[in-house]
Amino acid sequence: TLDGSAGSQELLLLEPLVDFLNHQTTGASETTYDAGSDRVRVRTCAEWREGEQVYICYGAKANRALLLSYGFVENGNPMDFSLVAGLLDAAEAGLAAAGEGKAEGAEWQA
Repeated sequence: TLDGSAGSQELLLLEPLVDFLNHQTTGASETTYDAGSDRVRVRTCAEWREGEQVYICYGAKANRALLLSYGFVENGNPMDFSLVAGLLDAAEAGLAAAGEGKAEGAEWQA
């Protein structure tokens, strides 16, 4: 958490040159900061071919967090989801009205 406590494990930095690397939620990299040497280290965790773009991950964030913090959204972001409250109740009410019974085990498509 980023709460300023001594045990905080996350640190936000605006690091020259590192901020030129593009984000991808599935980007296989590790970014660390060593306070003793005051250095940032970016290490890839995958093999890359010459000329291929290397991504880093800014963190597993939904698009609204990426937009708010960094000014962009990621197409196909696996962290992008929405919770719809009451959907099962509404489905069961619709099924009951149609005489179909409960929605348990039913498959729904949007």
